[in-house]
Amino acid sequence: MEKPTGTSFKFIEIFAGIGGFALGLESIGGECVWACELNSASRLVYKVNFGHTPYFDITKADLSTIPAFDVLTAGFPCQDFSTLGDQKGLEGERGKLFFQIIRVMKECQPPAILLENVKGLLTMDNGKAMQKCLQDLESEGYYVTFKVINSKSLVPQYRNRVYIVAFKNKSAFERFEFLESPVLSPPRLVKDILHDKIEEPFLEHWRLSVSAWKSVKRSKTAIKYGIEKRLCRQDAQVSDTLLANYRNSRTSVAQFVAPEGYTKGEVGTRPRWFSPRECARLMGFPETFQLHPKETKTCEQLGNAVVPPIIALVGGAVVSALESSKSQRIRIRDNALRASLRLCVNATGISKQEILYGKQVLILGTEVNEFKGTVSDFVGRNSSSCMIAQEEYPPRIQPNNEINENTISSGRLRILYLVASFCLASVANIIVM
Repeated sequence: MEKPTGTSFKFIEIFAGIGGFALGLESIGGECVWACELNSASRLVYKVNFGHTPYFDITKADLSTIPAFDVLTAGFPCQDFSTLGDQKGLEGERGKLFFQIIRVMKECQPPAILLENVKGLLTMDNGKAMQKCLQDLESEGYYVTFKVINSKSLVPQYRNRVYIVAFKNKSAFERFEFLESPVLSPPRLVKDILHDKIEEPFLEHWRLSVSAWKSVKRSKTAIKYGIEKRLCRQDAQVSDTLLANYRNSRTSVAQFVAPEGYTKGEVGTRPRWFSPRECARLMGFPETFQLHPKETKTCEQLGNAVVPPIIALVGGAVVSALESSKSQRIRIRDNALRASLRLCVNATGISKQEILYGKQVLILGTEVNEFKGTVSDFVGRNSSSCMIAQEEYPPRIQPNNEINENTISSGRLRILYLVASFCLASVANIIVM
């Protein structure tokens, strides 16, 4: 991905997924020197977008080969901490992977650490799981803090996540302060990330079938809370949290795009799924980010990802604390604020970018709330550091192969490349394992 000029620092990604940390940290001048991801489909998407393939298994990695770096990042597996999962905590097979982070810490002794997980980590086992995580980090000589941040101020999705930050140096820890998310006024709406117009073949592809819509209306969630709980109004400020099982949770918790003009109690037209590209926009992934050719796989990968604009903010605060110069810290934090807004622009369709450019940016300070200008004032227009969104629908490319190519031929070649790479990656995994 394109890197803007700015503060130079190096980081690694453990449990990298499709590269949400990389997108956020590269936007503020970071360089990823090593990454690790077990899932072969996610490694494929990572390679297509970043040009290198993550190592496959952190439990088998030779840590002595990892280059020197400044920040360790990890969105460690959340399934054992989520309120929608089995809640096995640190005793679960995926929960235990947290201790691989401790192993890397011991070997590499990074100056700073940035971790992300679901809010459920705080209440798991009456708070004992979180307490254990913090104690293990502190036992390695790190100073630790954390904060719950909701992404809804930057992307139209309700997504509460806990961010854990740790520093090896006490002075850096004392300098650290989480950056507040800028608030957009008027706020972004769900319709700001929806496709402008969907041709009928695509629309019918994403629209629920008659039988599927009936099963949704009979679902426990709809019966208990009303069908409105399962529908996302286009003029709503946020959607529900995008989950990894989004395309496989029709009868449980998945939320669908309500027909335009929908009013409570009236659903004249069957609702539809969010498209893969719309899911990417809900997560703050740029229009140029190439998605997996299989829709269900894309939704799973995005549901497991971090929100890059939030990572830019938190990462900027972490990197600034490593600087002893106050002027440098101010510059880095300002750069992080602009980067987070730029990522929001990049994760918006071309036709909707003008709406976003005109929104006012409210900076939340400790003492005053003050309007500082519009998004355009902060990031400029058509700047070299701002990725230019491509056409959403190349002619006749099917929606389940949505990978942002400009022509039919290049789109088909890319699909063949992705499928072939996926097969090779799977074979390689079998050989290695």
